[in-house]
Amino acid sequence: MEAISFQVPVDNVKIKIVSAALRDLLVRHCVKKADIDRSDRAVKKLLKNIKKYSYDGDNSRKIDVRLQVEGKRFFIETEDGGAPATKELQREMASVKVLMDGISHQYRDGKNKWLIFKLI
Repeated sequence: MEAISFQVPVDNVKIKIVSAALRDLLVRHCVKKADIDRSDRAVKKLLKNIKKYSYDGDNSRKIDVRLQVEGKRFFIETEDGGAPATKELQREMASVKVLMDGISHQYRDGKNKWLIFKLI
């Protein structure tokens, strides 16, 4: 198992840093390029959707991000203190689900918690 954790603002520069770390992690674990590309698109969409819907576009708000490879599974976990996920946000997350193998959401203790995974 290997994991990387960040707390990052949701501006485009920081999203690129998360993307680069994701790619590096998956390359180290010999993941197929197609799966790396899908996972990268998924994390970018996830973070941009959180920024747009939970943080109302505020670039300065932060998200906790954890990228983890465990056996043949890759997980992306996020936690944000933004507004609870609306039905509109959940519909937008359908595009993330198409790229990955599973997605779940919980709103607990004033925080949105997203978990998406890919079999690798």
